[in-house]
Order: sequence, then C-alpha cells, then structure tokens
Amino acid sequence: MDVMDDFYKHYYGDLAVGYNEYSYMESVGVGSVSLMTGWGDDPFETLCKKYRQQLRKSFREDELPAAIEAHERGEYLELAPTNDGFLWLRSDRINDLLGDGGMEDIKLSFAGSKSTRALRSFVSKQFISPDELKLQAETEKPELLSNLTALHKAGGFGFQLNTIGYVLAKQELDIRFPGNELLVNLVSTEPAEAEVTEN
Repeated sequence: MDVMDDFYKHYYGDLAVGYNEYSYMESVGVGSVSLMTGWGDDPFETLCKKYRQQLRKSFREDELPAAIEAHERGEYLELAPTNDGFLWLRSDRINDLLGDGGMEDIKLSFAGSKSTRALRSFVSKQFISPDELKLQAETEKPELLSNLTALHKAGGFGFQLNTIGYVLAKQELDIRFPGNELLVNLVSTEPAEAEVTEN
C-alpha cells in the first residue's frame, strides 16, 4: 500500500477521470478508448490476483483441517517470517496448488487426493481479500482509494496506450523516477543499432 501511494501521490488530482479527457488523448494519438467500458475488475480485485504472494495470511498449525496429511503440510507450507510459529503457503507453490487464474484452474480444483483438496480449500481462504485491502486503503491511504476508485469508474484502466503513449509515459516516469525500469520491457527509447551485413 505504501509503495502504491508513494508512486501515485505525484498524480493525485491530475488523473484523467472523465471520458472527454480520454477522448482528447485518443485524438492526439496517444491511445485508444475502444476498450474503455467503465466496468471490469475492481482495482483491488486485480491487486489481489496479481500479488497473491505478498497478500498471504499466516495461520496456526492447529487451524489446519485434520484431513490434511503431514507430507502435504511439508510440501506446501512453511513457517511465516514472523517467528511466532505461524505457517503460510510457500510462495513457490501458490500456482501449483491454486492455479494461475486461467481456465485450467477449474480442473485443478477437483484434482488431487482428499488431503490435497482439503489443503487447497483451506489455503485459498488465507489471502487478504479485495474488501480487506480496500478497507486498509480507506483507513491508511484514503487519497489512494479515492483516486483508484475514480479511475476505475471512468474506465481508465481500459485506456489502451499505443507506442507514442508508451514513449511519453516512459519519458514522464524517467523524469519523475530516475533509473526506474517500469516500462523497460515495453518501450526502448534507445536508438536501434544498425544491422551489419556482409557482402
């Protein structure tokens, strides 16, 4: 939450939250409004899907259902770094046990032994939920919450930048956050090296 607030606070009050603003950006050639629907995943749902590793909850071993066998506890669980004997799901086994959000997850939910299914059912509830994350933002970072909510209601998360938009965004980020690598894999503003061909 602190990282997001530190990033977005530079733009509070300046985010485009009206269709006319996005229409203008489209007219000057930086992106397209064609996928702006004003609906879709709430930003906090998206955060919970994308950052499951960081949003794991710890639990006591005696909270585990009896059906979960010892070998599965050892394979999928580890001590949480709080030094109080609490456990949580190993970060490298999240997708193995719960899937990655794709269509195959439906099959996965029925796969495995009774013990595996019991573990899957239990640990799937051991993550901070979108509502909990939103409540935390409301309490700790109300400005972040109001800006993300306004951006979501405007459909801003669906605005599709084109190459010009990405280049402009990268330049803004380079000025605001020197040395950042936020768009490094999408846009390179370095001149391309000429290809050398032999005759």
